[in-house]
Amino acid sequence: MQPLIEQPQFLLEPKSLYIFENQPIQLECKAIRTRQIFFNCDNKWVPENEHIKSTEINDRGVNVIITKIQLTVEQVESNAYKCFCQAWSATGGTLKSRTATIEIAYLDKIFEWEPLKTDSVIGKSVELRCRPPSGNPYPKVTWLKDNRPVEINRNGRFILSNENSLLIAQVRKIDAGNYTCVASNIAGSYSSEPAELIVHDNRGWSDWQPFSECKGIPCSTGRQRRVRTCLNPPTVTNRPSCDGEHMQERECPVPCLQDSPKVQDVPISEWSTCVGSPCQIGKQKRVRLCSKQTPCNTEEIEERDCSVPCTNSNTSNGIYSDWTNWSTCRLPECRSSRTRQCLQEPCRDYLIETRSCKENFCSSTFVSSSTLNAVVYSSAGIGVLIFLLLAILFVIICCRRRQRLPTKK
Repeated sequence: MQPLIEQPQFLLEPKSLYIFENQPIQLECKAIRTRQIFFNCDNKWVPENEHIKSTEINDRGVNVIITKIQLTVEQVESNAYKCFCQAWSATGGTLKSRTATIEIAYLDKIFEWEPLKTDSVIGKSVELRCRPPSGNPYPKVTWLKDNRPVEINRNGRFILSNENSLLIAQVRKIDAGNYTCVASNIAGSYSSEPAELIVHDNRGWSDWQPFSECKGIPCSTGRQRRVRTCLNPPTVTNRPSCDGEHMQERECPVPCLQDSPKVQDVPISEWSTCVGSPCQIGKQKRVRLCSKQTPCNTEEIEERDCSVPCTNSNTSNGIYSDWTNWSTCRLPECRSSRTRQCLQEPCRDYLIETRSCKENFCSSTFVSSSTLNAVVYSSAGIGVLIFLLLAILFVIICCRRRQRLPTKK
């Protein structure tokens, strides 16, 4: 008959803990029906002289073996440091406890995001952002208002978001003050710089101004607008402090232009190209060709609104002065010109125009520069050719004279 093997039983097993500087931790195991308990940390048996052993008798009169060890941050090499204890009974039974993980606790000093000065209007909501510094375990965030704890309540006006920002609903005048974000864990506690919350009275909008003049192509549907002003002061973060839009637009009928008094038998030019910003209302002109034979009883230049076509460019052409009078005909091209000035950039059209002069306006005796150049180059070519012929003739004469000289014997 085989002897009965009695198995140990743990009453207390080691727990996972955080460790940090100057604060050693203690792991403890308790077991019954055992003779001894040893700890194993980081896959190594802890030396026997580092074990703190004791015994006690429980309420049932059973002998309890207690074993403890102490660890310092210098012994823990990484956050994967693990320990367990193992018990042996007098009859050869053995039992291993659960494994405890020992992690190094820390807390940085620098916040990832500190709350900033902000403002709000009475009755609005406001958010004070805070991102705590990195730490292990993850730090807990609390808030202070004027160095007093803020009561966070999900059913109240002060709510802590999942990102640790402080949300204040239905802002009141008494909510104004300095708010501080506090991050803490077992390694310590750090506070952000105070951020001021300014609360303004809600004065709302001014009355709407009258609608503007109806803009558009005559005898068609145009648009007109009206605006109003937010009476609340500008916010620190440039966020709108009034609900709603500051401008309204509506369609409107554009009145037709009154016909000008007709002038019989006076020719009139076509309407010019519509000038102005793309997709906006521009101007176009036409001119009456008045003369002594056909005098004008009305203005020589007519002007009207027009719709400027839209383009892919966001910039429009510039503004120009009127053209000057045509100049007198100039030689040698026999052309006249006129100019204008750029009054506002960008100017992309020509600032100078030229045209051919009519017959008998230019002298026929003028020799153009191209003709003069042809004469010069022809004369130069002839001179070079004569020089070459004279050189060849000189060489031939020299050769013949040399042949006539008697040779020495």
